Parts: sequence; structure tokens; C-alpha cells
Amino acid sequence: MAPVESKSLLLRIEDIYNYVSRIAQREAWHLAARTHQHLSNALISRASGRPIASFVIWPKKRRRIYFANVPRGEMIFEIQHRDTFIADERKSIICRFGFITGTKRERAIKDFGLARGTDGRLFAYLGGGKKVGNRYLQTVKISIPKFQKWMYVELDVPAERLVNLEKVRLFTRPNVGLDVHARVSRWVEKHPVSTSATFVLYADIDVNVVDGSSVWLSSVASILCHLGQCVLVSKKDVISDIILSNVERRENLLIIGPADIQLGGKALTVQQATGVIRALDDLLPNLKYAVLRGTDAAAELTSTRQFRGRSIVYLTDFYKVADEGLTITAEREAQAKLITSQAAAILTQTSAIASKLREIAPFPFKQSNLPPVIPDQLPAVSQRWLTRTDGQIHIGYAGKINPEWGIVELLDWTERARSEGIDVVLHIVANKISEAAGGKTHSGFRIDLLTRIQALRAQHHQSLNREQSMQLMSRMDYVWCWRPASLEDHTLELSTKLVEMAASGARCLCYPNDINKATLGSNYPFFVRNYDDLRSLLPETKSPAPAIGERIRRDHSLTAVKDRLQRELFQVVSISQPRRICFAGHDMKFVHPYVSYLKSVGHEIVHDAWEWGKPTDLDRTRRQQGWADTIFCEWGLANAVWHSQNRLEGKRVFIRVHLQEINDKARKFGPQINIDNVERVIFVSERVRDQAVEMFRWPVAKTIIIPNYVLTDDYRYVRKSFEGQIKLGMVGIVPQRKRLDRAIDLLAELVRRGHDASLHVKGPRPETLDFMHGPGRRAELDYYFELYRRLESDAKLTDRVAFYPWGNDVASWYQNVDHILSPSDFESFHYALADGVLSGCHPLVWPWEEAAELYASKWVVADTASAASRIEAFRQLSSSEQETELVQNRLLVAGKYGNEHIFPRLNAALGI
Repeated sequence: MAPVESKSLLLRIEDIYNYVSRIAQREAWHLAARTHQHLSNALISRASGRPIASFVIWPKKRRRIYFANVPRGEMIFEIQHRDTFIADERKSIICRFGFITGTKRERAIKDFGLARGTDGRLFAYLGGGKKVGNRYLQTVKISIPKFQKWMYVELDVPAERLVNLEKVRLFTRPNVGLDVHARVSRWVEKHPVSTSATFVLYADIDVNVVDGSSVWLSSVASILCHLGQCVLVSKKDVISDIILSNVERRENLLIIGPADIQLGGKALTVQQATGVIRALDDLLPNLKYAVLRGTDAAAELTSTRQFRGRSIVYLTDFYKVADEGLTITAEREAQAKLITSQAAAILTQTSAIASKLREIAPFPFKQSNLPPVIPDQLPAVSQRWLTRTDGQIHIGYAGKINPEWGIVELLDWTERARSEGIDVVLHIVANKISEAAGGKTHSGFRIDLLTRIQALRAQHHQSLNREQSMQLMSRMDYVWCWRPASLEDHTLELSTKLVEMAASGARCLCYPNDINKATLGSNYPFFVRNYDDLRSLLPETKSPAPAIGERIRRDHSLTAVKDRLQRELFQVVSISQPRRICFAGHDMKFVHPYVSYLKSVGHEIVHDAWEWGKPTDLDRTRRQQGWADTIFCEWGLANAVWHSQNRLEGKRVFIRVHLQEINDKARKFGPQINIDNVERVIFVSERVRDQAVEMFRWPVAKTIIIPNYVLTDDYRYVRKSFEGQIKLGMVGIVPQRKRLDRAIDLLAELVRRGHDASLHVKGPRPETLDFMHGPGRRAELDYYFELYRRLESDAKLTDRVAFYPWGNDVASWYQNVDHILSPSDFESFHYALADGVLSGCHPLVWPWEEAAELYASKWVVADTASAASRIEAFRQLSSSEQETELVQNRLLVAGKYGNEHIFPRLNAALGI
């Protein structure tokens, strides 16, 4: 028997001991969690995303929630409540975390993305949040470095206040990025005809249900299919042709639904649907327009500038009609402002909606009318009321049913009329009955309604398409289009079924609100306010005036609306030599507006999506390379290396270099670029060009300097009053070279000098970014947490700094900032500075290289003290002097960098 070395035996014993210790520790935690639950009314759940029902946290008490089997990766902890105090006070709830594995003090910040409190536990504040409907949502993101058998979240309310949380949950955020992109890519391969598509259409609507919304979808699909090929992104898989059978030129319609991206049986979320739309735009070279219905979808799509000037948005759901009348939440108002500033055009159903949006929007926007659309050929109305001999009065209703849309009154009034000896026969066409209305759920409504329909012996049709439904309604004595005053007196919309049946000459029972009067005429004979009005009409044999139907058909027919929208929105732009261009890169935010412009004028464009240091799909890259005549590498990183080393004969390769390419981490790519295969390297600044030429030995003749562009139409000048509080603004604080510390120093100096000042920071916090938790970023992340501790510990600064999440709403954000800061160590351009100046902010720039040449030397300050003095001097100027200086600043930026000047220079460099 071979001897066993003592060292080896000791290692095995140690392994066994560690294993047993880990098992014992987990079991101890399990027992501790269960014991704590029993003794302190703690809660236990799993990290599955399933919400925990409502519970109370007593004043100055804590409540602990244990989560089992927490996976590695990014987790989101979310609370929901209705407490305005909690929403207004960031520190009103403290959230602390604990783990079975424990965490060393030095590693906690790096590995988990959270700070430690004085008790050594990880924590975050959960006050504040986003209002969704009548609830507030607040989240904290935590990065879990490895699987946790047990984790707890302890919620602490330090104030004398009882807090009721309606829901809490721990979940992983779904990835709808590259994964969806790959799935959509496979769909495109299976449907090569899609590469000719001009339009993509999406609405948060079920195409298997008949209601006014789905009728809208089929009408718009018909319009677009008359104009070209259209891809419909369907919220649900198509299991019935009840809606899409009405689409004209159906051969031009392609459909991509959940099953096509391996999500069969599920409905696409708005985020997933917009992810599909973005991927389609990347892959379909001729896609020009995204036509969307819905505020959430449009806000999500316009969160980037990928579709700048190419999104056509139909808005109706930015307001609600509640007990108090028409209401618009702060969130909906912010979304409407963003959408109207970014969309190529806004489609509105009525002039009332257009007027309301103009009240909200900070700037003018392009708008076109899209009223309810009716088929060119309508069924002839039987006018049975002139010839009936059976004594019956047939009333028909077609559309979605919910508790507040008049169906209850229809049934009530039918019962009452029958009790008075009038033989009313009901016909109801509906395959969707909703229990939700006015922000409330009316439990049991569906069952009660179906019971009443059966008791009244009404004929209930659930499978008729639009054409069949209209045929049935055309045989009625009356068509029920009535909705109660509580809705009709406040709505801004026009009923689709009212339009289509009034156009046919049917007698439509409806409420006399202003919109209906404008459509039908103030003397329309079938307006009904109450049962007595209805009762007086039931024996009536009068017919509507033919002129009413003629006018409606003229304004609402599919051909009339299609022709007008084609003139107003979808004019064909013909260029003599459209180019096929493949944009390759990992981050397109700086080039998206230019790409969108090229697509809008008729060039064929695809996006070859890369990661920072490697390809995502080389097979796709090769296909797109073979298709294109020009390759544009946005960033000179791994994408530029591959395309320069693998250039095909006859293909032209361009590379645009920003700044990171000459930094330590990325400079490895430059020497690998085969410059002989590159047509031109476009630099955004002379300093970067000079350093790159020296570093990589590139010939100067291969280079050209074209600065970054600014979007002068997106950032409108807003006149400011430089009185009262001094509001400093900073956009982007990552990486460390952005120098947030200088901005805080300036704030502290202004406060020291006796000024009321605040600092407003827009952009992602470093602890929320995955890459900031890499091993090479630990010291950098410590820098930020040290600044946070400074703000927490200095009573004079604590409440003077506000952080705002990143979003494409930055243009409106600038309106609330007086002085825009550029305190960086170095920049190649600094978009935030230029955009702020365009918006009317006063600039303060620390002396990074080329700042004076790119902008103006008078904007540059030497240090904190001189920055504070510059602000004081500017605010002592008269308002006219301030205005003159700010307007001159805007003219300088727009004249040098406006997209109307830079896009032609890029075109010239590419030879287009």
C-alpha cells in the first residue's frame, strides 16, 4: 500500500472540514431565518420576482424579509406604496442587506455596488421613486457576485410614521438586448422579403380581440400596406384572423410575434417590443418609419435617438378620465414632452387631443390628423325603421365592453323599455369584456354582465370580424354608441363605431358632447342624455340627413386618409445614387442621428452590432459586409480591426475615432488596424488625431477632422431668469476623469460665500454600471463612494445635490439648470457642454486641452474660486447683457457644430 503524504492528507481533512462547515452554516442560517420569522414576524420568500403582499412597518421599527436561493448577477429590489411622504423624502426608508456568505468590508462596495453603514451592513435609501398611476415605485439595484442560499433585506423607517407597503419583490431584470437582436436576426434570415420593408408598426394591442383599438391597428396597417411593405410587431401571437382579415393589400404585411423570437404563449412587453423594433431597424436596410401607438411604447423607443426624425406616434393614452375629470400625471406629461420633441410627427385623433398636447409640449411639433378610418366601401343601411311590421325595435352594439362605456345603461334601459311594453331586441358583438375601468377593477362584472345578457335574451356574437360586425349593425333600428356623461364630457376622443356607422347612414344613439356635435352637427336628432331622451326616440321613424354620412365618408375614408398622410408625412425622397452602408460598432449613441438621417433620405443602412472587444455574430458580420459597398466603423476598436483586416475587394472602409481609442485600455487596437485597407480615418478633434498618428504611425493623408455634431433642433434656446437659487448642472459623472469632485467643490464654495446653490447631476450613477465593478475599477468606485460620504457628512451640502437617471429627456432637463459645468480632466468634445449652451445655460469649463479652441477662451475657468467668481460676475449683469452673451454662445456652437453643417461634411467624406 502506497504511503500517503501527510500534507496531502491534511489538505483532504481541511476540505472535508470546510465542506461540513459550509453545510452547517447554511443550515444555521435556515434555522435562524425561520426562528427570526417566528419571533419577529419577518417574511420569507424566494428571489423569483413573485411579489410579497402588503404589510406594515411601524414607526421607528424594522421589518426583515428573507430571500432563499438568490442567483448570481444583477438583482432589483422593488417596493410599491402610495405614501407621498415616502415619495418626497429620500431617506425615509433605509434598506439594509445581509448574506449567508458574509462580505468583507473592503470588497462590499466593489462586489455588490452598495455602500456600508456604520454598522458594517450594506444599505441604500428607498425613499423617492417613480409614480405609476396612483402608486409609487422605488428600486435599488444590487450585484450578487455568487449564489446566495439566503439573503435578507431589512426595511427601517426612522421617522414617527406608519408605512404600508403594498408590494415588495426581488427579481432579475430581463435582458432584451443582444438576445432579442439575435432572435430577430434569425427571423429576418427566414423572411428575406422583409429587407424591402419601409414601415414597422406596433401598438400595445391584442390582434385577436375586436375593439376600437384593434380596428385602428387594421386600418393603419391597410394604409401602410398601400404605401409599401410593412412589418407588424404583434404583442401576441396571431391565433385568429378576426382583425387582420380586414387589412387591405395584406400581401404587403409581415408579422413578427412572440413565437418568432422564442416567446410563444407570452405577450411581448413594451420593452421587448421596442427591442424588436430596434433590431429590425438594424437589420432591414430600407426601413424608414416606425409607426407606434401608445405613450409607453413611444417613450421607450425615443429613449435613444435611433429613430430621430423617423418615428410617427399616435397618442391618446397620455391622459385619463377619472372621477375628478381629465387628469394627466407628471410621468405622462414628461413622456409626452419627450415624444413630441423627438418624433417626426404626432398623429392625433381629434383637434382636442392636438390642443392638449400643445399645452404640454415645450416646443412646437409636427402634427397630422388620424381620425377613425372607415372602409371605402360601407354596407348599405337597411333602414328597417321605415318598413318594420313586427313591432320590434332592434338595437345593436359592437365593440369592447367595460363597466364605464355605457353597456350597463344599455341593459338597464332595455329592461325599463320592456317593462313599459316596448319590444326591444338587443344584438351585442363583443369578444372582449374587461373588468377594469377608470383605474379600478370591478370584480365580478364579467360574470354579472353575461348573466344579464342571457336573461335579456340578447344575441351575443363573439366571432365576427369588422366587416361582418358592420353588416349586422347596418340592419339595426339603432346602433348604440352612447357613453355616460362622466366619460363623454371629459374625453378628447371620437368613437370609431360612431364614425363608421354614422357614415353608413345608421341611426346612432350617442351623447351630445362637443366632439360628437362637431362630427355630426349640433342638431343631430339621435343625441341622448338619459332614458327619457331614449324613450322619446324609440318609435321614431326619422332618418339621418344624408349630408352627415357624406361628410364623414369624405374625411374618414381609408383612401382619403391615406392620400393625405402620404402628402403630409410619407413623401418619397428620391436620391440619384443610394448607397449601401454598414455601420459597425458597439455603441451607436453618437452616430444614431446621422444614421437615421441617411435612412430618411433614401440610403440603405444596416448596423453590424459588436461588443467592445469582440464580434457578436461573425456570420452576420460577413453577410452584411458582402452586401454593403461602404463600411463605417463607429469607434476604432475591435470592429475596426476586423473590418480593416478582412476588407473585400471593392469595399470602402471608414473609421471614426473619438477619444477612448488612445486611452490605455483601448490603444491595443490601433496597431492592429490595417491602415492600408482604410479609406479614411475620421477624427472628432485635432488633438486626438495628432496623438493617434504619433502612437499608431498612421499617415496623416489618411485622416480627416470632422467634429462631433449637435442637434440644434432638439436643444432649443430657453430664456432663463438668473435670480434666486444658483442651479449648477452636470451631465455624466463616469469615468472619474469627469471630476464630480470639482463640481461639489464649486457648490461648497458658493455656499461658503453665502449663496443659495444646488447641484443637479444627470446620468447613471457609477455603482449601477456593471463595468464599474470590474477588478480594475475598484479604486475608481471608491472615489465616488468617498464623495457620497462627503455629501452625507457635510450638513451644508447634504440636501443640495440631486441625481437624475439617464434618459433622452435631457433637453427638457436643461431648462431647469442655470450654469452647465465641464470640470473634466480631458474631453474630445463634451456633448453635455455644447447641448447645455444651445439650451441657454451659462458655461463653465475647466482648462482641459483644446477647450478654448473648440469653444471660447472666456468660458474657461482656472479653478474653483475663479468658477465661483465667474458665476457671481455673470449674475450681476443686467438681464439684457446676460441674454446677449447666451445668444452669442448658442450661435457659436450652432455655427461650428450644428448637424446642418456637419452632416454634409460627413457625406462628402463618404462620397455620398
